[in-house]
Amino acid sequence: MVELAGTEWWLAMRAREEPFPIPFSWDDWPITARTCPTFADVERAWRVQVPQTRATLAGITDPDRVVETRLIHRDQVTIYTARRGDLALQLLMHEVHHRAQAMGSAAIRDRGAGSRLHFFVQNERREPRQPITSGG
Repeated sequence: MVELAGTEWWLAMRAREEPFPIPFSWDDWPITARTCPTFADVERAWRVQVPQTRATLAGITDPDRVVETRLIHRDQVTIYTARRGDLALQLLMHEVHHRAQAMGSAAIRDRGAGSRLHFFVQNERREPRQPITSGG
């Protein structure tokens, strides 16, 4: 559940073209196993996020617009690009994808094989970056 709510936060920020904190760290997300250790914590954080996610989806008027997200880490920059409509689709279908992933993986395991299924609607590239020093 943490991954579903956290990914919703991340995709909505990308669709709104909001900047991410510098230096970026996946550990600093507002919805993580550390910040939301129980289901009640996840539910509380997700309920706060729901109106913003709905507004984000309602505000996508140009689904073909390509947005770029730059995650500036200490040692590299990760650049993600995606169309807003694709981000909206992933926001809407992410939970469904994980349900299907679990059901498909269980069916494949029942037949004696392992499986890891993934679905991404983004392009990613990484570029080296000069290390961040304490002065910025």
